[in-house]
Amino acid sequence: MNKSPFNENLSWKDYVRTYLNACLLFLIVIIFVCMISIPKINQNLFGSFSMLSLPNNEAVTNTALLMFGSEIPGFEKFVSERREVPDVGNAIMELLTDLRAGDLMSFLEQEVPGLKLVSTEIYVAGKGTDFSTLPAESPPPNFDELLAEDVDEQEEEEENEQVVPSENSSVFIYHSHSWEAFRPLLDGGEDVVPSNASSVDNNKNIVLVGSMLSDALDESGISNTHDKTNMAQLLKENNWTYYDSYKASRNVMQNVNEKARYFIDIHRDSATKDITTIDINGKNYARLYFIVGTANENYDQNLKFVEELNAKMEAAYPGISRGIFKKSKADGDGLYNQDLSERAILIEVGGIDNNEEELKNTIDAFSTIFTEMYFKDAVQVNQ
Repeated sequence: MNKSPFNENLSWKDYVRTYLNACLLFLIVIIFVCMISIPKINQNLFGSFSMLSLPNNEAVTNTALLMFGSEIPGFEKFVSERREVPDVGNAIMELLTDLRAGDLMSFLEQEVPGLKLVSTEIYVAGKGTDFSTLPAESPPPNFDELLAEDVDEQEEEEENEQVVPSENSSVFIYHSHSWEAFRPLLDGGEDVVPSNASSVDNNKNIVLVGSMLSDALDESGISNTHDKTNMAQLLKENNWTYYDSYKASRNVMQNVNEKARYFIDIHRDSATKDITTIDINGKNYARLYFIVGTANENYDQNLKFVEELNAKMEAAYPGISRGIFKKSKADGDGLYNQDLSERAILIEVGGIDNNEEELKNTIDAFSTIFTEMYFKDAVQVNQ
């Protein structure tokens, strides 16, 4: 007699329930696979603060090392002598919730908007700089809407043309977020929602500041190249997202000549005018600050250069700098293409509410100090 594949003790309702559960599980798996296959969701999920924090998570590190130790002869004793055996419950809680037992700050970070930014290290604090005035990126724009912006045809051709650096250029100026704009320069001015302060018009966005610096360096006799690539267009052409901005700018930098030693990536902050503006001797300046990525193992060389530059700026123009900030992979790109040179700078000039005059005053001040350091470096190199 053939035995029935069905358990006679189960009712038809049990079979239906089991079948539905299997279908639900299959559907969840399909949805998950589809979700992580979509680039934007993939970036939001695996590029999130919690996911990027895993390599720096002590519980994860200890667990991984102890697991390796159980498989590698002689390694287990070496690891156990230097690492604590993690509490399983605490490790799971930290992985799932990003809350750390015994660390009140981790609980506050979940409840107070923006408090997670404390992972940004204030290396040098400028006037008024504390955890309430930390640097903050503007939300990424809708690139389709941004690229549909009405711009003069001749100007648009110039924007989309990648500049070929001069053989004599030692300074390369570029913009990883070229769309970052200033509300006073946009149509509608103060009525523009801060999160919408974006434009591909180079007379209204951060590229204008790069042009100011390029002109100032030309007047000082410093050969430079200013790249005006429309980064929003470049991202779209490569099917990249906002999170690939530094990959895109690195792609632009591949054609830089070997003589280029100074790389200046210019951005603007999302803070409002009360934070980003200062009066120095009766003249308004857009305050600036520097970002140094710690993902580059030689970042201390860039840090030393920026530290000297910042100190000289502050000495000549007290209060013009908001400081120097270190950022790891857990709080941004972490590298910022600063592995390409010992003189790679990421500088944030002003904020969404600064006008052209304030920006020009700051660039004149910056170029004066930069020029002094540039020729001092040149003398040292030739000695």
